[in-house]
Amino acid sequence: MNFTDPIPFKCAEFSNQGYFLAISKGNELTIFDSETFTKEQQFIFPDTVTAVKWSPDDNFVMAILGKH
Repeated sequence: MNFTDPIPFKCAEFSNQGYFLAISKGNELTIFDSETFTKEQQFIFPDTVTAVKWSPDDNFVMAILGKH
């Protein structure tokens, strides 16, 4: 991956321990390993993701969806 290329996103949030990075773009939420930047998980929602929050123990991620 070329890190000089911009990554378009709506919001991004590191996990509390810093192991993961959640990035939302439109209605997609992608979880990356923050050290290697490999894709760990991807979620697709019916609405646009407007905010992302991690649980205190980093076991859960909350995606806040905007209104229609």
